[in-house]
Amino acid sequence: MNLWTLLSDIPPDALLEAVRPFGEPFGYPEERDGAIIHDLRPAAGLEATQSSLGRAAFLPHTDAAFLPPHLRPQKLALYGLNNEARAATLLYALDDVLRLLTPEVVEMLEQPQFEQVPPLTFQAKLGSAPLPGHRVLTRDAGGVPRVAYSSQGTRPGSAPEALGAFETALQATKPTRVIIEPGQLLIFDNLRCLHGREQIVGPRHLQRVYLR
Repeated sequence: MNLWTLLSDIPPDALLEAVRPFGEPFGYPEERDGAIIHDLRPAAGLEATQSSLGRAAFLPHTDAAFLPPHLRPQKLALYGLNNEARAATLLYALDDVLRLLTPEVVEMLEQPQFEQVPPLTFQAKLGSAPLPGHRVLTRDAGGVPRVAYSSQGTRPGSAPEALGAFETALQATKPTRVIIEPGQLLIFDNLRCLHGREQIVGPRHLQRVYLR
């Protein structure tokens, strides 16, 4: 699979069947009581939050960035139920971001000198204190870089210059815009790209599934 793919004409009751060729669906007990399918739509009182429950533009991030690589979702699946708002999902390829960074900055981003706050949907169980020893970049056994970052949750720790350079490169990276229509299923690599969302003005209801 490429970093992302878009499938069409998926019935709502066939969501889990449709995602299985790309990975095994799973959930976290600490988030939404372990649910496998998550409803993503604005929630009253949370419209301004940087979360799947908000309406504000959702800045670039990877899901479950606070967890070690082997526990994070390898892929995310987003399924469209209603998108009258026409709000696009934004996808940023990690390689495009890294091309704008020096080797010295990349090396610094691979060091455990940052902090990461758990996302809003985990905070009821895990709290909101920043977790130390975070690496923005890691590498798999083949040396391929992986990213764990969220605009709202990654803190500079002892390396503010490196994080600032990464965020500047991310802002300079042009994302791919995908408007997920009803019945469409977007699947993308959560370790090799970042994603965000445009502001939601109007009805929008997606469903999310973590894959590993």
